[in-house]
This record gives sequence, C-alpha cells and structure tokens, in this order.
Amino acid sequence: MKEGWWINYRTGMTVCIGIFGDHEMWLREPGNAAKLGVPGEVIARFDGFTPGQERLHFLTFVMESASVMRVRGHGHYVTFEYWAKNDRDALRAIRRFTTGKLGPAMGMNVVNLRCIREGIVA
Repeated sequence: MKEGWWINYRTGMTVCIGIFGDHEMWLREPGNAAKLGVPGEVIARFDGFTPGQERLHFLTFVMESASVMRVRGHGHYVTFEYWAKNDRDALRAIRRFTTGKLGPAMGMNVVNLRCIREGIVA
C-alpha cells in the first residue's frame, strides 16, 4: 500500500487521495474538506496558513480541530496520524480501515500528535 487517505474517525468517512496525493493540497481543494466532515469554522481559517510553507502547522491544526486523521502507505508499513484526547474512536477507525487492507506482515505506525506535543508517554 502506498496510497494516502483521510479518515474522519467520528463519521467513518474514508477518502483515498491517491499514491501521489498530498494531504494538504487535497484538503485545500474546494469542497474536499467539507466532504470529509471538517467544520466550516475550521475551513474558514485555512487561508491563515501559507500553502507549502506552513504545511505541518496546517495539517496539525486541521487534525486538532476536526476528528480526522491522515494515513499514508509506505509499502511495507502504514502511518496513521491524528490528534485526540481520547484514542478510542481513532483506534476503532484504524481497525475498520485496516481490516481486509493490510496483510499479516504489514507494519503500522500509529501517532497521536497530542501525545507528542504534550510529552505524554503511553
């Protein structure tokens, strides 16, 4: 697996952005963020981030402000990144997403960005 995905872990909506799709640019395309379930008040703040230059700040802002996670396949492993106070919904979404998609030798890198920022060790 090498595709990129967005998952709304509250609604279960999953969107494939393709092998060469960029998570930031996909969200900035008109209608995409709303389709994913990002609230209008969050979308209204997109222009406060310079595309490309502030990519990581932008993506972190969106994940912190909406119940969405980004996913990227790296061939033999998949990375899931999200921001949540409670991991339950995000981990359920990861389980639903991986069922039938990942083989037994596939690795997973699951990152709750909140834990990194706040220095929380699991």
